[in-house]
Amino acid sequence: MPSFPRNEHNQLEMNDNRENSKSRRFLTRQTSTASLSIAKSYNKEDMDSASLTTITTGSNQTVQEDKPMFFVEMNPYAPETIVLLHVIFSSHLEWKEVWPKLAEYHLLIPDLPCHSRSKHVCRREDFSVQLCAEYVADMIRTHAHDGRAHVVGISSAGGWTALELARKYPEMVHSVFDSGAWPIMGFNAAVQNSPRLIYSGLWTLLHAPAGKTNFFKASGLGGDYYNDELFSEIRGNLSSRLAKTGIASGLGYDWLEEVGKSGIRILFVAAGAHDSLSRARKAGQVVQSQENGEAVVYTIPGAAHAWNLQYPALFAKAIRCWIERSPMPEEFKPLPL
Repeated sequence: MPSFPRNEHNQLEMNDNRENSKSRRFLTRQTSTASLSIAKSYNKEDMDSASLTTITTGSNQTVQEDKPMFFVEMNPYAPETIVLLHVIFSSHLEWKEVWPKLAEYHLLIPDLPCHSRSKHVCRREDFSVQLCAEYVADMIRTHAHDGRAHVVGISSAGGWTALELARKYPEMVHSVFDSGAWPIMGFNAAVQNSPRLIYSGLWTLLHAPAGKTNFFKASGLGGDYYNDELFSEIRGNLSSRLAKTGIASGLGYDWLEEVGKSGIRILFVAAGAHDSLSRARKAGQVVQSQENGEAVVYTIPGAAHAWNLQYPALFAKAIRCWIERSPMPEEFKPLPL
């Protein structure tokens, strides 16, 4: 494993932050030795294949230095920034098969508040999409090139946060790539409003004797992408309080109208095996109907909800096509609005 040289500017910034932290009321980032030790757990082959010039971890933190939001930064000299946001109960590790395939982009990949290395950002009962958006916005403001980024999010937590960023901070967002996050109705809404049922089912699945195998099978994933470290983190992140505040935090169509008014390009992707195509199309129609609204909707037949783990190469290719305004991969089937 190569060593990671300490940047002199970051060291000076760290010293300055320590001296002035009591008087600062805004979020700031510090590179820390403890965070760098976490980076050493990554496989050298993975890092080499990603063509990383550096890999650093940082923390967006308030005046309380024990409440950081962890993130990984990759390819800092690449010209364009992408933020990758994980699903609820997960961590930045769900992108481990995707990030080596995006080596030409500057990547910022956080553990969202109350998850993994960001568990201490807030109490689980205080978790919200809005809180996640505030922390991610500060990360973009201070670390994305020109203070703007393309934001990619998966479902609950990641997808909702990406849309909230477009609504509240459109000046920071180039575009949104949202998979699986949009207002829901009917039976699915009833389930979402009963998060304890979801929590109980996940707990049983994760703690069964063949928990890992069953969990990845239930997610629609093959054995190629079984990830012991990610599985362990999902088990550690699962809680009834986070389920209550996170799963039930989905927002409605009036909120989505505000997202559309932002004028940000938005891609909605419905995983064919698990997501509602009609709800994805409805979300696109709501955004597109707003003045300056711009949305497109696609589905991927047979794809699982967390298809960034199922088809990582396709996911990376789709991100690239979306950002570069190229035709989407042939696996993507358009849903007309």
